[in-house]
Amino acid sequence: MSRSLRILLVASLALNLFAAATFAAHAFGHRHFGPAPHQWRPRSGIDLRMLKGQLPNEDQPLAEEALKVHRGEIHHRVGALREARKAAADALRAEPFDRKRLDAALATVRERESALTAAAQGTMAGLAEKVSAAGRQKMAEQMLVRRPMRAPGRDCPAEKAAGKPDKAS
Repeated sequence: MSRSLRILLVASLALNLFAAATFAAHAFGHRHFGPAPHQWRPRSGIDLRMLKGQLPNEDQPLAEEALKVHRGEIHHRVGALREARKAAADALRAEPFDRKRLDAALATVRERESALTAAAQGTMAGLAEKVSAAGRQKMAEQMLVRRPMRAPGRDCPAEKAAGKPDKAS
């Protein structure tokens, strides 16, 4: 076999291995079964951090201020919700299993989810009072956007750019 043919075969093998590794990393890498803690989106229907970048320029400072004012309260509520979820997970793992303990832990999770959602919705409503009509239109569009749980950086650019509403609504 000639030297140039060997080089060509080795280069082809390297390219194929690179392509296979890229495919495997894309297909199997960075999977999450649910949102990571920093991705948690309150049930208000709007991710306030994401919304900030989509409002008209004149509304941007208002969104930044609303997030700044309410960030501490929302972070506190997120932490409380995490603790409640941990307690529920601990109750599921406990031996012997105690149904009453699990029911109580899940009730706490629901209460803390509700409190977090109320805080997020309150922030959103307060912001809606201050932004322009175009800003409220963007907020309304965001409430209808379907956000599948994806790993960081795996948002569908086409959906994001188009601001497609949830087809299930």
